[in-house]
Amino acid sequence: MQGMIKMVKLVRTSPTERHCEIELSQAPQGEGATPLYLVNVREGHPDAEWQESTRTPFPVALGQAQVLYAQVLASKLEQGFVDTSVPPSIPVTPAAQDQVKADAMQWGHSSQTLVQKISKPASVSGQEKILLDRLPPRAWSGMSRAERTRTVWRIGERRLSAAVPRLVELLGSADAMLDYCVAYAIGRCGDAGAKQAMHELSQRSKDAHVNHMARQAWLALATPEEAQQFAQDMITQWPIELLAAWQKAQQARDLQKGMDEVLLALLSAKSWGAWRHDDWLEQLDMIDQAGISSLARHLLLQQLRNLPVNLLVFRAFRHLYKTAEFRADAELFGILHQRFEKAWPLFLLSSNTSYVYLERRYVSYADEVKKTNTRVAYSSLTRDYLRRRTWRTLRRLGELESADFTSMATGVLLACDDAHADKAHIQRLVNWNYQSRSYTTELRFLSPYASWMVFNQLVHQHDSDVKTSRTALKWWIPATTDNLDYPPRTKRQEAFPKLWDAVPEKLLYLMQHSQCLGVHVFAARALVDNQAYCQQLSVEQLQGLLQSAYLPTKEFAFTIVKQRFAQQTPDLNWLMILLATDYQPAADFALGFIRKTPELYAQDAGLIVAMITSPSQGVRETCRLLAHATTAATRLLILSRLSIWARQTTMAANQIDTLRDDLQWLIQHVLAEQVAQLPDQDIAFWCDLLQSTNFWQQALATDILLAHPAGIAHVSPLTLRDLLQDADPGRQSLGSRLFAALPADVLRQQPDLVATLATALDARVRAAMTPVITQLATDATFSGKLLAHFIDVIFRSDNTDGEESVHADIINWCSGPLLTAIMAQPADMQWRLLQARSKGAQELGAMLLIQASGTLAASLSVLQWALLGRHAVLQVRLRAQHYFNQHVPEVRASLNDALRILDTRWPETRSFAADYFARNISADEWSLAQLLALCDHQQAAIQRLGRQLITRHFRMEDAAEYVLSLAQHPSANMQLFVSQWLEQSVQAYDDMQAALHHLQQLRPYFLSVLSHVNKARTVKNRVIRFLQDQGLLSEAHAQFVAQIFTRQVLTVAIQDKAQYILGLTQLQAAYPALAESADWPMQLVAPRLHQDIATISAESV
Repeated sequence: MQGMIKMVKLVRTSPTERHCEIELSQAPQGEGATPLYLVNVREGHPDAEWQESTRTPFPVALGQAQVLYAQVLASKLEQGFVDTSVPPSIPVTPAAQDQVKADAMQWGHSSQTLVQKISKPASVSGQEKILLDRLPPRAWSGMSRAERTRTVWRIGERRLSAAVPRLVELLGSADAMLDYCVAYAIGRCGDAGAKQAMHELSQRSKDAHVNHMARQAWLALATPEEAQQFAQDMITQWPIELLAAWQKAQQARDLQKGMDEVLLALLSAKSWGAWRHDDWLEQLDMIDQAGISSLARHLLLQQLRNLPVNLLVFRAFRHLYKTAEFRADAELFGILHQRFEKAWPLFLLSSNTSYVYLERRYVSYADEVKKTNTRVAYSSLTRDYLRRRTWRTLRRLGELESADFTSMATGVLLACDDAHADKAHIQRLVNWNYQSRSYTTELRFLSPYASWMVFNQLVHQHDSDVKTSRTALKWWIPATTDNLDYPPRTKRQEAFPKLWDAVPEKLLYLMQHSQCLGVHVFAARALVDNQAYCQQLSVEQLQGLLQSAYLPTKEFAFTIVKQRFAQQTPDLNWLMILLATDYQPAADFALGFIRKTPELYAQDAGLIVAMITSPSQGVRETCRLLAHATTAATRLLILSRLSIWARQTTMAANQIDTLRDDLQWLIQHVLAEQVAQLPDQDIAFWCDLLQSTNFWQQALATDILLAHPAGIAHVSPLTLRDLLQDADPGRQSLGSRLFAALPADVLRQQPDLVATLATALDARVRAAMTPVITQLATDATFSGKLLAHFIDVIFRSDNTDGEESVHADIINWCSGPLLTAIMAQPADMQWRLLQARSKGAQELGAMLLIQASGTLAASLSVLQWALLGRHAVLQVRLRAQHYFNQHVPEVRASLNDALRILDTRWPETRSFAADYFARNISADEWSLAQLLALCDHQQAAIQRLGRQLITRHFRMEDAAEYVLSLAQHPSANMQLFVSQWLEQSVQAYDDMQAALHHLQQLRPYFLSVLSHVNKARTVKNRVIRFLQDQGLLSEAHAQFVAQIFTRQVLTVAIQDKAQYILGLTQLQAAYPALAESADWPMQLVAPRLHQDIATISAESV
């Protein structure tokens, strides 16, 4: 090789075979010129094309070329390459090799990856020194573009403020990516001296990403006055409507009302020209950083939690996510990450080169996303990148042992919410096992958080039982049962446990505020290992943990409490704390001490109130036993403590609802005497409580006021009116209870109000009216007005069934205190109740019908009783049956009306009626029309009854009428029944011509029966035989029968054809002359006999 000075060949076999050649050669030049040299590198697989590069873009002197040659060689040796043949002219001693490696590290060339370079020193200070040593121009020039940007980014991660002067010099020296990283690093380092540089960069840069990061860096370095002025200038540029709403919201006393004002103004955003929602979200964040309004932060978080991730706001979501990462804003970082975890992407892409369908054509996603007015955003690749970036950020902070790790991880975990989690389920995977040649089933337990990548990385990083997919996007546990409970934790499995142990207060904060069961399981187990911190937890902190909604947190708190009182008895304060939790072991722990000396605790009013208001049913039952042992003085204190509890308790309303019965029992059975003696000022307090917005407080006040003899007299009429007119049924019930306690003279003047309350939809409101109705039912005027309203209501449908319905209560009142008034109603009104479509009205009518003293039963006719046999109420049908049995003469006299009972759809009434008419009505009493009507009934059972009665009471003179009428019935059973009367129907006629006319009328019947296919064989045989006999009576009869038989020969199956041909043959033989006439429908010819059977061959056949 001409010009070659020296060359080395290297080889590396792991992980794949790779060869490398490094050469030092003289550069081509003219005569007399100073010799210059080049350092070239070639590398690649022996069977593939090699990559060639150079370390000398321009020829250099021999000394510099030798240095570069040695650096490249050292870097390749560190990467695992082996020198296959060291030329004698290049001696490489171990000491020289170490020096070369050190020089390579100092100069920062790409002899190894950046992570390897930073991670090599054992100490953090050593790693930071390497980063700072890369910044001088001499080292900087030897690094690639990627290494430069990554070095600056790592400096920003570590907040190395010593690098800021050099970073400022690097601004504008390369591309936008380096400027972006420099702005990020300067902003995190916090050197205010670079503030002006960041301001200028945000103004002059043409790249939007650089502008955004430079602006954030400037805000981080600016003085409070500068930041506030910047924020004020932004606000003044808002649209007039938005600015007015913002100013109004600033003056609002309630933060939520202020936020509603601004959100309401956003509805008219379409008319604001160039205003963009995503820009506004970023401005809210900068206003919050300036500290001029707390409203901005709440508005921003509310928007980020609720806005859909779409094209209009995704740019702001991405910028704010990176801002939160830059600023270490844990809350904002966690909220945005969780949105990316749960929000489905807008576009599903397999690669960055994918095409998407937009506006009736396919466009490149990569090209479209770069446009200013892009129509695409938030693809599946972007979503996965952002999720992985969250874990990369946390992992880097953990590896650096940064205090920001636990803060940022806490923000991410706090954003996890069970309301957004999936349902736990068992996944069954069936795979083919090639070794065993059979299918195998794999069961996987997927927890509600199986698809939350960062959650599982933080919580299950070191859990050998938890498996993950190749991309770490799905996590599961091999399942052996169908149990879907989230598994408990017996050992530490989270990432970076030492960092969590350094800040146990973060774990406590998670247990206090998290809404995710998985977070509570992790935090409770991790905090157990910090016993020194656990023993310092205050009473208030443990009380809050015991009242948590999550079992792992309650178990942790109870464990700490048991450790504190292992050798001593808890004081009353601790006992009340334990009794106030819904964690049963804690309540049982406290009850164990109380049951040892119940007489000691029975006289403590505070403890009694704590027990009666405990979420545990067992604690409240024990309290009932203790309450009976209290003295009168203690009960007065209990009543006083109860009023304090009613004002100050923080229990949730749904928990207090479970205490209603116990509190009511305490007031009525234990504190009744003390309540009756309450002075006016105490009663006034309970009256004021009626105006509370909490229903349980109003209910408790109602119980107290009703237990006081003059309690209702202290209630304001306006308060009572508001309760009665409230839209909430529960408050209406309280008002109705108070209303029912008014004096009788007052109630008597309000029948319409009583009727309205008595027919309210809520059963509690109606129940309160029962004593009022009972008390005033003897007043005829009051009862009449009340009953008119009840009847009007009961005629309407009621969607509620059972004892809780309005109709059921009306029936109970009408059968009780209002019975006399309802029995005085006219008979036609009572009959209307029976015939109403409303089920409640029918039941009320049934109740009136069965009353012995009633007038309704005596006023009904036979037709009405027959109609009652079809009634939906069983008692009414039984009453109708009883009437029929007791009034046979009246039924016989109105038999046509009585037969209407057969139209019932109830089997037991139909059976009764059939048996009744068969037993009690003689043959002479049945008319032909009645019997035929029974046979023509739509119910098969009644048809049977009709056929039985005809058979039993048959009259020869009616045979023809029977057959003609019943022959038209399509039922096969009726056709069979008719077939047995064919002979008698013909014999009823003395004239042959009349009999033939009768047969002609039965032609449809004959054709219908004979047209059956594979059924009704008995009927068909009867009809064929009957027609064969009739055809032999006369030529006219034969002509009629021949027409029927001919039709059947040509149309029906071959099974019956022989009988028809036989019949035709008999008729043809009986009337040969008629058979020769033109009117004969078919001429039958006997088959010819072959004279010479031998002439028949297979071919002829």
